[in-house]
Amino acid sequence: MSLHRTVVSILGVAGLAAGALAQDACVGFDEHVGCGKACALRQRAAMGLDIHDYSPAYTDREAFTDTDLLEVDLDIEIDPATANIAGSNIMRVRSLVNGLTTFTFMLRSNFTIGTVTINGGTVLAAPVATGSYGRQLTLDRTYNAGEEFTVRVPYSGIAVSRGFGSIEFQTQNGVPVVATLSEAYFAGTWWPIKDGDFGLAGNNDDKSIGRLAITAPNTLKSVSNGLLEGTDVVAGGKTRYRWRTNYPTATYLYFFGTTNYNQWQRTYNYPLSGGGTGSMPVHFSIYPADDTPGNRAAWERTLDMLPIFRTIFGEYPFINEKYGIYQFPFGGGMEHQTYTGQGTFNESVTAHELGHQWWGDNITCKTWNHIWLNEGFATYTEALWLERQLGTPNPAALQSAMNARRPSQVSGTVYVPDGAAGVGNMNRIFSSTYSYRKGAWVLHQLRHVIGDAAFFQTLANYRAQFTGRGATTDDFANVASATSGMDLTNFFQQWVYSGGAPAYDFGWQTVNL
Repeated sequence: MSLHRTVVSILGVAGLAAGALAQDACVGFDEHVGCGKACALRQRAAMGLDIHDYSPAYTDREAFTDTDLLEVDLDIEIDPATANIAGSNIMRVRSLVNGLTTFTFMLRSNFTIGTVTINGGTVLAAPVATGSYGRQLTLDRTYNAGEEFTVRVPYSGIAVSRGFGSIEFQTQNGVPVVATLSEAYFAGTWWPIKDGDFGLAGNNDDKSIGRLAITAPNTLKSVSNGLLEGTDVVAGGKTRYRWRTNYPTATYLYFFGTTNYNQWQRTYNYPLSGGGTGSMPVHFSIYPADDTPGNRAAWERTLDMLPIFRTIFGEYPFINEKYGIYQFPFGGGMEHQTYTGQGTFNESVTAHELGHQWWGDNITCKTWNHIWLNEGFATYTEALWLERQLGTPNPAALQSAMNARRPSQVSGTVYVPDGAAGVGNMNRIFSSTYSYRKGAWVLHQLRHVIGDAAFFQTLANYRAQFTGRGATTDDFANVASATSGMDLTNFFQQWVYSGGAPAYDFGWQTVNL
């Protein structure tokens, strides 16, 4: 019998495509439908609003390296009619160094700070402004490594939205809606909190657990991270919603959303490692005008995605609390930990934001230089969903999904450099072309270089090593190299740290067997 076989020969890498880095451009920013950040930027640009705050950054690095934020306890009242916020945040902090005498938190200057106390009573001198949002406190004594203190910061004022819409007081169908979106460094626009300053790389490895209590008119409902501990009737026709999360949370992933939500709940059932079945609530909060069977069904695709993602990535990382989707006044989505904000019912957005719970929330890019570890992973999750949604791998669906996510150009780097044209530029951080699409292609190519078994084991090992923490590209590269047994230094240097993309020469011939 004469058989014919087509042999494809890869002749080698011809080189990397050359081109200007264009790091300061918003290249292809609107290519990615699942990017709530991109949608928010476009919306704000159309409204003539500036996404930046050009006040000088503070220069005292102790806020990043000398302290560890352990726990937050926010208790605020919001007035939708005036955009006023009043309340306090208690921060429990550990010193990481000997001789600590100051502590810096972030709060924009439009807020008035009341009497700050430490450890439940001692009054501290008023904080000193140290830059755009920085407020530096002189502590009551010197703290050495391992010692803890709590700082209570009362504050009030009219909120001013920055960034993607860091705190928005709007209306939907004539009803007030208040929502936050702090990424990348705008948490200080609505609460006093330790965070990175504007335009700098930040430190998302410093995570905390926390409570968030929101008081608003009793016609409105408030949602936030974690589990609802309870509600309280407050004088004057108001209700207080108390939420708590015990999972380490990066500062930018804390949030609240308030409006007259219609709410419903489903249950995600999952196998327990010791046998039997566990269950987790899946919450949904939607504007009444958008509460249709079709929109409910679209969001409830989450119940189909959770078991598929469990088989790919391991169990949902916040299984002891919840997952949910709430509607907010931005396009796309934002992966707030345990409760995604979405302004759309698009299935790719739902998959993208759910994927972030593993890649972006449970493991967070340590600095904004490495945002592709969030966005590239979540974009590849969209493709994995299309590949695996029927239960077994579908290579054709994966190929189609990745072709649809091919970046329009590849001249820039996936890695976001420091400086005004890099981490100081929101367009560059959240570039659809580089952080999302090219980042996803890094993973897709890595999968083909090391093989499926090593690739998915790399994801498992990466999660095991960095769960609840921040990570860098080198961290991920080291895990991939160790897992695969291959030296991947050159791979990541070319794909992440260098511009361009490999160009392959290939050919084929048919031989008789």
